[in-house]
Amino acid sequence: VYSASEKGSIPRTLGSQDQGTVLRIASDEDCDLINNTLPDLEERAMEECHSLINMLHLPLECLDVEATFDQSAVKVFYSVTNGRSVGRDSSTVTRLQRELAVKLRLRVTLEQCGPTHAEEEIASMTMPSPAPVTVTMRANNGIAPSATSMLAPPAVAPTLMTS
Repeated sequence: VYSASEKGSIPRTLGSQDQGTVLRIASDEDCDLINNTLPDLEERAMEECHSLINMLHLPLECLDVEATFDQSAVKVFYSVTNGRSVGRDSSTVTRLQRELAVKLRLRVTLEQCGPTHAEEEIASMTMPSPAPVTVTMRANNGIAPSATSMLAPPAVAPTLMTS
């Protein structure tokens, strides 16, 4: 979001072509909507979603909520807690969607984030441990066996001398 004071520095296109173009400069009301109103709406929708899931004893977990800029709809991202897949036309999902729409007075879309999606996110957050250097790798990269021993930590830890 660019404010009116940044008018001269706004690029006509943002990133690649599929990200879109600048339609207009954000007014102060737009900035207030994006920074205050939409997060409040998303928080309220998240709270309602959690309370409905608990009240209806559904095997679902509400992960995130995104509200549209015009405040006419919200998108709820959920996962199944018992590990099995729940279809979009499932009675549990349909009931949650209807109840949320009535409580929030908005159009509600539900999108399931399966366990594979969650596992991918967790895997992307951790750094893999480096693979050990093999003799073949040393030979292919021109590293002498003695050069790798310089990279290894000392066998004996240094001791501190106190006076």
